[in-house]
Amino acid sequence: MTDWVNRDSTHLGVDRIFTSPTAFALYDNLFAAFEKAAGAPVLANDYIVAAMILNAQVTQAKIANASVGQAQLKSTTAAQSVVLLVNSSGTITLTGGTYAWYTFGANGMTVVFGAGDTAAGVLGFHNTSGGEQETVFIDQRYIQASPPYRHGPCYVFIWMSAGGQIKGVTVSPDPPWAHHGPTNITPSEWIMVNRVLTPYRRRKLIDGVPIEAAFKDSVIRRRIEQDTATRGEDLVELTPEYKDSDIAVVPHPYLGNPFAPGDVMLLLEPGTRMMQLFADMCDVGQAREAYDIVKNGQLVIDNTDLRVPGAPPGVQTVRASWKLT
Repeated sequence: MTDWVNRDSTHLGVDRIFTSPTAFALYDNLFAAFEKAAGAPVLANDYIVAAMILNAQVTQAKIANASVGQAQLKSTTAAQSVVLLVNSSGTITLTGGTYAWYTFGANGMTVVFGAGDTAAGVLGFHNTSGGEQETVFIDQRYIQASPPYRHGPCYVFIWMSAGGQIKGVTVSPDPPWAHHGPTNITPSEWIMVNRVLTPYRRRKLIDGVPIEAAFKDSVIRRRIEQDTATRGEDLVELTPEYKDSDIAVVPHPYLGNPFAPGDVMLLLEPGTRMMQLFADMCDVGQAREAYDIVKNGQLVIDNTDLRVPGAPPGVQTVRASWKLT
């Protein structure tokens, strides 16, 4: 390591001769400062900007054991429900998928994790209460996948019967397809693009196809078995459109439920001040309070489909306003 050499006005003052030893000392001090030599000045503790954290510089190996706590996990809350008739079954697709902690409440419920092996992160319920309709409530705290999203900042799904009965409500800052489906939308690295840190994901490929889908392709699977498939990888930018890759796979949280004739699935208009309020409530642990606003009839919900571009298929996007009291 290069030693740090102090220089004062006797070497650099007015009318002082700039000698070669002084020049070499200044040259060496540059290295000494970067090497954090004894006596060398250091950067202030808060001197860090996003541009200094570039591609893969902060890796898992550099994170000390027990150094990741609650504050470092980007989590939020969600509240969901489903109505079960007497001796009937239903499911709820957890917003956080397998990255969720949750509690649920209802009387006379048989609970099936995975909804009878339907999918991980899905709960199945059977009403055994003996003569009463039941509503199952789910409260979650989950690790977020990759916000922001194209239709954010909050997703409010309402399953409504033809007669206007609410059969299910979900309030969450993430859509159900973010944690479900074959596409992983969590960033693996950040790359500086036009002076902006941009999220990317490095994908494993087999014959040019993401590995999650390769094993479902009969031709590629045969090549894998014959050991003739080629392995590779690529980088994909996590654009809002890419984050919606699985929107048709899991368009709403109530897949697998028995839908009666006339039932509709609604999504409250995204991007409004109301949705921002609901997202903020979820972030501070008040998802159930936001849910109650919807479930208890404090909103006026329109029945006209806004036909929002890129909205989940089979779901009507409708406008909501506050019911004045």
